[in-house]
Amino acid sequence: MKIELKIQRSWPVVVLALTLIPFAGWASDAFRIGEPVSVAGGGLGDGGPALSASVLPLDVLAAPDGRILIADEQFNRVRAVSVDGRISTVVGSGRYRDDDGFPVAALASSLRVPAGMALSPDGSLLYVVDLGNRRISVVEADGALRTFVGPEHPLFATVPGEFAPAGVAVGPEGKVHVADRGQNVVWQFEPEGRQAAGRKVAGNGTRGFGGDGGPSALGQVADPRAVVVGSDGSIYVADFANRRVRKVGPDGRIQTVAGNGREDPWGGISLPALAASLKPVDVALDRDGRLLILDGLENRVLRLRDGQLLVVARLGEGSEVTGLSVDGEGRILVADAGLRRVLALEESANGFEAAVVAVAGNGSIRASGDGQQAENASLYQPFGMSYDDDGNLYLVDRLNHLVRRILVDGRIERIAGTGVAGFSGDGGPALEAALNKPTSVAVGPDGVVFVADAGNHRIRAIDTSGRIVTVAGTGEAMFAGDGGPAVESALSSPAGLSLDWRGGGLLIADSGNGRIRRLHEDGTISTVAGSGSTWPVDDGGPPLESPLLWPVDVRADRNGRIFIADAGAHRVYRLGEDGLLWVVAGTGEAGLGADGSAGPSAALNRPLGIEPDGAGGLFIADSGNQRVLHLDADGLLRELATSPGQPTRLARSPAGGLLYSDSQMHRIFRLPLERLWPPPSQRVRLADAGAYTLETIAALTLPGLLDVVADPALDRVYATHRKGVLLISGDGEREFVAHFAARDYSAVPVPTTGGGWGLAIGTPGELGRDFPLTRIEQGPWGPRYKPILLRLEGADALARNAPGDLFIHQRRGRVLRLAGAAGGDGRERDLTNVDLEEYAALPAGQALLAVDARGRLVVALVESLELLRVEDTDRDGKNTDFGELRRVAQLSERPVALAAGAGGSVYVATSGGRIFRMPGGDGAEMTLFADGFAPGLLGISVGAGGALYALEGDESGGRLIRITPAAPKLAVWPQVLSFAEQPVGQRATRTVVLRNDGGLPLVAAAEITGAASLVGWDGEIQLEPGEAQAFEVTIVPVAKGRTTDELVWRDRGRGGDVLLRLPVEVTGVAPELRVAAGVDLGTVWVGGAGTSVIGLTNTGSLPLEILGLEVSGEMSALGTAVFAATGGPFEVALDSENFLAQGGGEGEILVTLRPRERGDFESTLFIHTNDPVTPVRAVRLTGAGGRAQLTLPEVLDLGVARVGQRLRRRLELKNEGELDLEIDGVLTGTGVLIATTRRLLVKAGETGVLELEFRPLEPGSVEGVLTLLTNDPRTPEWKLPFLGRGVSSLLEVSEAVHDFESTALGQTRRWVLTVKNLGSRPVRIGSVKSDGRQFNVVGETPFQLAPGATGVIAVEFRPTRLGVSTATLTLRTDLGEARAVKIQLVGRGLVASRLEIGTAVIRDGEEERGDETVWVWPGEEVALPILIEEARQLRGLAMSLALPSEEMAFAGLAFPAASVFAGGQLLVVERTDREGLLELGVALTGQRAAEGVSGSGLIGLLRLKVGRLRSRDLEVALTRVVYVSSTGQADTVATPESSVSLNLRLKGDFDGDGRLGLMDFFSLAEAAASGALPDESAGFDLDRDGVLGAGDIRLLLLHMRPEIAAKAVAQQQSPKAVALLPPYPNPFNAAITLGFVLPREEAVQLVVFNMIGQQVRQLVATTKGAGMHQVAWDGRDQAGRPVKTGVYFAVLSTPEVRKVERVILLR
Repeated sequence: MKIELKIQRSWPVVVLALTLIPFAGWASDAFRIGEPVSVAGGGLGDGGPALSASVLPLDVLAAPDGRILIADEQFNRVRAVSVDGRISTVVGSGRYRDDDGFPVAALASSLRVPAGMALSPDGSLLYVVDLGNRRISVVEADGALRTFVGPEHPLFATVPGEFAPAGVAVGPEGKVHVADRGQNVVWQFEPEGRQAAGRKVAGNGTRGFGGDGGPSALGQVADPRAVVVGSDGSIYVADFANRRVRKVGPDGRIQTVAGNGREDPWGGISLPALAASLKPVDVALDRDGRLLILDGLENRVLRLRDGQLLVVARLGEGSEVTGLSVDGEGRILVADAGLRRVLALEESANGFEAAVVAVAGNGSIRASGDGQQAENASLYQPFGMSYDDDGNLYLVDRLNHLVRRILVDGRIERIAGTGVAGFSGDGGPALEAALNKPTSVAVGPDGVVFVADAGNHRIRAIDTSGRIVTVAGTGEAMFAGDGGPAVESALSSPAGLSLDWRGGGLLIADSGNGRIRRLHEDGTISTVAGSGSTWPVDDGGPPLESPLLWPVDVRADRNGRIFIADAGAHRVYRLGEDGLLWVVAGTGEAGLGADGSAGPSAALNRPLGIEPDGAGGLFIADSGNQRVLHLDADGLLRELATSPGQPTRLARSPAGGLLYSDSQMHRIFRLPLERLWPPPSQRVRLADAGAYTLETIAALTLPGLLDVVADPALDRVYATHRKGVLLISGDGEREFVAHFAARDYSAVPVPTTGGGWGLAIGTPGELGRDFPLTRIEQGPWGPRYKPILLRLEGADALARNAPGDLFIHQRRGRVLRLAGAAGGDGRERDLTNVDLEEYAALPAGQALLAVDARGRLVVALVESLELLRVEDTDRDGKNTDFGELRRVAQLSERPVALAAGAGGSVYVATSGGRIFRMPGGDGAEMTLFADGFAPGLLGISVGAGGALYALEGDESGGRLIRITPAAPKLAVWPQVLSFAEQPVGQRATRTVVLRNDGGLPLVAAAEITGAASLVGWDGEIQLEPGEAQAFEVTIVPVAKGRTTDELVWRDRGRGGDVLLRLPVEVTGVAPELRVAAGVDLGTVWVGGAGTSVIGLTNTGSLPLEILGLEVSGEMSALGTAVFAATGGPFEVALDSENFLAQGGGEGEILVTLRPRERGDFESTLFIHTNDPVTPVRAVRLTGAGGRAQLTLPEVLDLGVARVGQRLRRRLELKNEGELDLEIDGVLTGTGVLIATTRRLLVKAGETGVLELEFRPLEPGSVEGVLTLLTNDPRTPEWKLPFLGRGVSSLLEVSEAVHDFESTALGQTRRWVLTVKNLGSRPVRIGSVKSDGRQFNVVGETPFQLAPGATGVIAVEFRPTRLGVSTATLTLRTDLGEARAVKIQLVGRGLVASRLEIGTAVIRDGEEERGDETVWVWPGEEVALPILIEEARQLRGLAMSLALPSEEMAFAGLAFPAASVFAGGQLLVVERTDREGLLELGVALTGQRAAEGVSGSGLIGLLRLKVGRLRSRDLEVALTRVVYVSSTGQADTVATPESSVSLNLRLKGDFDGDGRLGLMDFFSLAEAAASGALPDESAGFDLDRDGVLGAGDIRLLLLHMRPEIAAKAVAQQQSPKAVALLPPYPNPFNAAITLGFVLPREEAVQLVVFNMIGQQVRQLVATTKGAGMHQVAWDGRDQAGRPVKTGVYFAVLSTPEVRKVERVILLR
């Protein structure tokens, strides 16, 4: 479906009649206003059936007279259902406000949601819970509603929280009980209320559950919702949050009667009350006094009987029970807010659940009444309205989400929306489409209805067939799409619509985007007004550059002007023919503007609706001020009506009058209006319209309005009336400056000494006043009244000349002069008793006075219609001669006011509503100046600049009009050219609009100062009246902060006068870094690090970027971000983001000082930023390096302490460094030394003491290291060795057990016992005895030991038998703790004293010294002698030997004739144990076994076969020996300490690898060829002929393995290939030999590589000859550095061959 947007450029709305009717009172200026009449939405249903009414019941209450009272949240009222079923309102007007507790008629009162009700026992008082106002109100018998108790009651200050009543009940004695959910208390008040006495009857004010069985006022309740009082005074409380019902008995104790505190739904019809889950919403008592509970958990009514809860009734799905009551017939009444009904439960006699019957409420939302008369329908926040050409009214029912139509016959119907908020239905029937809070509607001439679907952010259209479609907006709340299809654009909460009859299209108030947009006829969209910003808010600017804060309504009149209601700015704007946006009403601040003020100076409060009046004016719904206003075509604002609700939107009725929707009263009202006359600009005619301009200053609704008085000297205007004087400013603001009562008087301005206002007041004589001539002037605390003349019959008219003379006219025809009375110099004079001089004689009757610019008195005679000029022609000071009174004009109408203007001109206002003017020259004629004033003129006066002020109207009110000579008037938008904040150094441009608001053309030239520069401007502008021109101003701020300059325009055609000064303001903004000038890190540990943080704050108005840091030097790259730098011992790093937000964004630079030595340090940190003014900031960095230095002894001597004794020690620690040393812990490594000082601070230059305890746990020496854990980063642990001894006794013996070890029988072994006195007194050794015969003491006893002295005692062991012998050596002393010191003695008698391996090496029967080099061939045998000393009856022995297994192998035992076992039969046993030790056993058998052998000598020869000799030093060790005697005794010697080292080498082993190989062969051959004899010639001169030659080579080949020998011979004869010989030793530690063979001279490289292929060392890189070559590698790299343990590869390379050998290095 497609809707074409075609709008006729005509005005189809009926224009209000402009016919003037006879004036019948000032009314509201131009209108006669009737009382507002409701035309739609009265839909309360009052007076009709209750079941047809719409309600939202929060509580229900049965009244004694049979009525049912309903607390109706929907209409914010208390309503009553009569016994005949009809509903009416009894409390509340529907307004949501606070009446401040003052008594007011119940039906006129304001509530904020009634939530609970209760009646006094006699039914005369109705108590109402006013939820929103947090008070209990009471309706008294006289129908007045007042506050019973509110939050201001002092009782509520005694507990925490705020008073928030939820339920109310009245007891049988009339006491009022209030359930206070805010303070968790149930209160009881006396019936007097307000400040009446009250008390807590349940709850202590602390939310919770507790106190059952105790005093109720000490218990705890939580969110009490309802309360009811029984006939015995028992109080039942719906303890909602505790999910229980509580009872306060007559004894004042509280207990739970129902509920288990949980929410577990339960079925069935009964359950023990204390086991049931509840959600108690309300409580009541039935006629039998039994408790009824309204349970919100399952929406049912329960009855408590005999401890059981019985289900009375269950309500249906969708129910939300809120209130409970019982009527006089015993019926239970239930308020069901969910289904919007009030129900009655009719219980059956058989005990089944009660039947449910509705007694009130139609169950629907507010939208009701379709098809009925609109005044009886229900609306829910009606908003926008629009008439079609047939007179049908379309309206949006906002919160019902509907669009409805009121037909010409008054019936209402729904045309769009389902009543449920949402979005659906596009392309289908509008009645099935969902809307979301529609706000406005507009009807086109073709019948298309446009709807602002605000909640869906769309504009939708309904065609004449009833189908709906979206025409603008995507549904996303944002701004987008200008210039493109409207259906693809984005709107935000569109709130107002208007057809633009002249400009075309549909205007949209796009509220959320702050814009007015136009939906064009071609389906595109554009912005008409609003910049989307909030600045600048000035008058007369370009619409697209002017901000709209929250435009809610828009209207276009027939003249093409667009009006905008901006609720956010509290203003109404006009977009006129000049293309500029003008403020027509509102000051920009919320307030209540004075009635009759000029629109721009009158404050509004959230104007939500506007409607053109068809005559150039505008109606305004000033919603926040609850009034409807009219702004006439002259810009004057008048109040038409006030509303108890909130007038929201407006529409002119074709039948006459004005409609306004009231979103708070939920109604549409018609305000009858009848236009009386047009505004002055449309009816007052100026004779010379081009020479003057006319404007209306103010409308005054004042009783007894008299005259207007202008003071040219002060540029002030006064309106006089019968109750005082009103001062009126140029923009219509008014202020009462004097209050008094006078039926008639005249006034003239007079000067004052203080520069304030002053008036001389004269009253006619017939009034009989005591002070007929009075001076009133401005005082410091209000007006001051001072009599001028006391003796005066009266003053009918007054005039004043420049010198200050007062002229006084009296009705009898005299004009009196009082010289200087008006104080021309401002000084006061006491004139109360001065005589008056008669200045002129006139005919009796009423006259008007004025003094012209030449000082001549001008008189208008009212009865004779003459205008006279009084001149002192004879200069006698009097004007009584006839010739001195000259008639200058004869008037045609009765003069009512007279004024003198510039140049001697005179103005006369007449009774016909005309003003005549006569120029000041002689012979000038009186001509018509202006006419059309209605209903008449009250006064005229000439003010500053020759402006003529005219007051039209009558005694009930009037308008003040100013007529000024036409002149150019230059105005500007904006009034202050503010560039706001602009980055320093960047250009900014603003638009300036100049207008000529005057009546003459102007030519102006501009002067500009400061930093501003004009672009595209030739310096001169010409503007016709009403013309405007825009240009641009560009500015470049050069400094931070605010600068103010001016643009000045001078009048080129009028002498260069200044026409306008436009302030130019700009605030140069830039990031600005605030940082400390320096930071001192103090003294920092050498080897440690000290840190400090430099705080960075961006105090500027733009984000700050840190570009880099630099420390005492050039930063490496300023073009890149460098956020860390180092300079000397200082390191800096940015410890935050490098962007700091404007207005206080913070960051940190971490500064670290790492001193490597002692001393002071200084550097400078440079911070580079994007601040254009100060791009680099310097911060001085200072600090020092220091240490702590302790003076400690080399060793801490703890002394000697007896075991178990505590010995205290003090260790003094002197700190000779610069920093305090913190000792955080002391470690000793042992439990015998304890540091009782755990932590210690040793300040620089001071000494600290460390307390220690030495407590040995066992005898013996104690050694260790005392470790001090400190804060010194270089030496975190200070170590001090300590020594001490623990002793069992103070008599110390050298050994407590002495082992004489094994001793051969018959031999003697001596031992010396050392005894030391460790005590402090002498010790006497009385005796020393041994209890063993084989142990003897040698020496004399007794003897004495001095303190610290040492003595010795010798003891000998001489075994007489084999085996172990023991004894105890006892020393008798005079020590108390050690009178008998015992030493254990142990000895062993052995078969033999020693078995050892001899050092001689026996080879081929010859003996050689084993400690010299012995040259052997591979496989050759050598023998070592085994010797024994002092054997006794030795039968056999067993021994364990450790052999170098790879170098030597066991070949057997030999027993030569010299053996002690020779001649006997021997048994030899051989085996190798698990540890690789060789075990040999030798034993005699036969007859000699019984005798054994004795003596010393050779046991036998140990035969060993030579293998590969890897080491030169070979050790053969005897590790264990077992001797066996002839008697069978076996003695084991575990460590006989017998071993021999052999220096064996292989003959011919040149490379020392322990085997004979190719390298040895070539080395011998090379040596033989050179004739050189090696140092160890015995090993290489194999044939022992003294030279190396062929014989040696032959012997070498004979002892080599055959295959190796063959290879060697072949290589020697002619090497055929390059060979890399096996390295030796491999693995190696210190060095390794690498050998290689070349068949010919070649270039060769030998290089060592690591595992990953990196070169480690180049060993050979040269040309070598044919033959074998050797080189050593010491395990270092090319730079001489040791390499790590690992696998390496030796690579030999020639031009044709590459050989590799693996090498293993072990460190």
